[in-house]
Amino acid sequence: MRKNTEKNGTSATAASAGTEAVAVNGELRKLPELKVPNKILDEHPVQIGIFDLKGRYIYVNHAVEKNAAIREEMIGKTDFDYCRRIDLPENIGQQRFQAIQQCISENKDIVLEEKFSNGKQDKYFNRNYSPSSDENGKVQYVVSYATDITEQKRTEILLRESEERYRFLYEANPTMYFTMDTAGTVISVNQFGAEHLGYQVDELVGDSVLKIFYEGDIEAVKHQFQHCLDHPGQTFQWQFRKVCKDGSLMWVEEFARAIYAPTGELMVLVVCEDINTRKHFEEKLTKNEKMLRKAQAIAHIGSFEWLIVEGTVTWSNELYRIFGLQPGEIDASPEAIIEKVHPDDRDKVMLIVTQALKSCQSFEVEARILRPDGDVRIIDTKVEIVAGDDNRAVRMVGIGQDITERVKEETHRLELEQQFQHTQKLESLGVLAGGIAHDFNNILTGILGNSGLALMDLTPDSPAYENIRSVAKSSRRAAELCRQLLAYTGKSDLIVGAIHLNEIIEELTQLFNVSIAQKATLHYSLQPGLPLIRGDATQVHQVIMNLITNAADAIKERRGEIYVRTGCEYCSQAYLQETYLNDDLPEGQYVFVEVEDNGMGMDNETLSRMFDPFFTTKFTGRGLGLAALLGIVRSHRGAVKVTSESGKGTTFRVLFPETDETIIASERNTTENIANATKGTILVVDDEEAVREVAEKTLVNAGFSVVLANDGLEAIRIFREQFANIALVLLDITMPFMNGEETYRALKRIKSEVKVVFSSGYSESRVSAKDYNSHLVTFLPKPYEPQALNEKVASLLDTK
Repeated sequence: MRKNTEKNGTSATAASAGTEAVAVNGELRKLPELKVPNKILDEHPVQIGIFDLKGRYIYVNHAVEKNAAIREEMIGKTDFDYCRRIDLPENIGQQRFQAIQQCISENKDIVLEEKFSNGKQDKYFNRNYSPSSDENGKVQYVVSYATDITEQKRTEILLRESEERYRFLYEANPTMYFTMDTAGTVISVNQFGAEHLGYQVDELVGDSVLKIFYEGDIEAVKHQFQHCLDHPGQTFQWQFRKVCKDGSLMWVEEFARAIYAPTGELMVLVVCEDINTRKHFEEKLTKNEKMLRKAQAIAHIGSFEWLIVEGTVTWSNELYRIFGLQPGEIDASPEAIIEKVHPDDRDKVMLIVTQALKSCQSFEVEARILRPDGDVRIIDTKVEIVAGDDNRAVRMVGIGQDITERVKEETHRLELEQQFQHTQKLESLGVLAGGIAHDFNNILTGILGNSGLALMDLTPDSPAYENIRSVAKSSRRAAELCRQLLAYTGKSDLIVGAIHLNEIIEELTQLFNVSIAQKATLHYSLQPGLPLIRGDATQVHQVIMNLITNAADAIKERRGEIYVRTGCEYCSQAYLQETYLNDDLPEGQYVFVEVEDNGMGMDNETLSRMFDPFFTTKFTGRGLGLAALLGIVRSHRGAVKVTSESGKGTTFRVLFPETDETIIASERNTTENIANATKGTILVVDDEEAVREVAEKTLVNAGFSVVLANDGLEAIRIFREQFANIALVLLDITMPFMNGEETYRALKRIKSEVKVVFSSGYSESRVSAKDYNSHLVTFLPKPYEPQALNEKVASLLDTK
């Protein structure tokens, strides 16, 4: 651009000088003789001089006197001589003289530019030398005229300085500048722009600008470039990816404008800014926003902002979803939000928000909301309030988290924890009750045994006969109480087999109809083809009796309805965890009996204590019914599920695991005559002296010889010495130092075919399963009477 300017400036100067030369030569040609001055030349404002062929002045006009020259002194002298005389630099005169000689010798115009300085400012002149020739082309003289070009020169200098500043800014500015023609060819690029892309300037100039754009953006670049060409003078902005020389990508933001060059050609100026870092942060911000939205969705956390002064509320998308709405579905104003709060929680929320706005204090509130579909959700909201300069709330920001599932899980966890604590309490009470029942059974064995022996020695007319019989009767009632305690602990004696639940209920139907018909109507719904369960028929009988009796008691004096149902269902682990006494029961098929009543129901306190021993809501009673029921169910590896609401009735569902066993009739007659038994020696092993005495007296009276041992170690010693004569061992299961099973294994090592009657105040489940009901082992629960002991011994000795 500077070269063009210099060229144009020079042309303008030459044109001006040429115009002056034509005017001067025209006037000179009118002179018939050079000696005759011309008034027009004399008064011309341009300094005019005429030189002969030796370079001497032959004419000067008055204009030269502006520079303090004297016309008369100049005639006949050369510029070299005259300049030296008036103290001008010698080189000035010499340059002028040489220009005249060149003009004459070459017969052409010569232009000489001169600079003068007065110490304050510079002045510039163009001195033109033009030959004047005759008709034959021979030079006769040289015409000189000087033109003041100071203003033109100053303009050129200012323009050149401006161009240099522009060039400096263009090259040194850390911004990329491009100029392209309409075909997209690079006309120019600044040094920074080229180097920033890894190129040299000459590697880009003359080439298509498309080569430095990412392939995936080229079509969009073409479109935008053409759009810019179609609208000259308008500035357009876009963002694209450029490809550096090393192949890396660079995001740039470009500002482009199509303009017309001085030549009239259309070109595009582009200013580019490297926004790679900004783009990186924008992408990172976008990614973080996506992650935040995803995290909010996963955690069910939404955010909001309330600009209190402006009255605008902004919700995140997740908050809309928490409220069961589509983003932007409602105007999220404070009033609209309050309308979504559950009516029972609305006043509480309003009070907390109002107080927080007054105090500008942060707060947290947990409340229920109503979704459009009627679903109720629980939202935990944490809020920060921003105060203005006047300490008034101007902004409220917060998050809301859907904690419905967490609250449910926490409630369920607390229920399980309470159930676990309840189970632990029952276990502790069970250990205590079982220990008491066991010890009490040992005592009762002595009482029942001795009273039985006494009755065998007395005649009915004896004065003591009735007293002894009363003692025996009371002992049996005490033994029944012990069995209830053991049932509660799950350690009662079981006569286990495959049983049909429907048949047990049908056996009790007549009894229920007679005893309960006055208070309630019973409805039966028994599923046909019900699978069998494995258990003790008597104890299952007791469970059903307790359930229906309790249902009748819950109805009280008014008429009510009792529904008895049976069925079979698959119980998942989650379902079983909601039942009582879920001792890691396996998933699977369970047979159930369900008893439902429409009686008074139970409140939460009663529900939490209903299985506690000795707890009862009746005016009288021991409170062992449901406790014993739970113990029986536990011993059968089952579970109990209870649902009840005060005033709306109660439902008990008892689950028993189904079995693929079949019902087999017993082949053993345990009431055979003792007289058929083989006589022999019996080893009685028990740590209770009273029990040993009763057993000894009973067996001696039956014709046996008896050897006594008070623990397992003594029993092993005696058996090792006398095993050949010992026909049977009466062995207590619970003993110190060495229990019954350990003693039994030691006895078997001495004599593999040893016959044993296990005895215990607990159940026969304490006997190893592989020996249960074999022809060598049987079980006798404590307390027992003489006849029961004799029958057990006889049944085992009679087996071959």
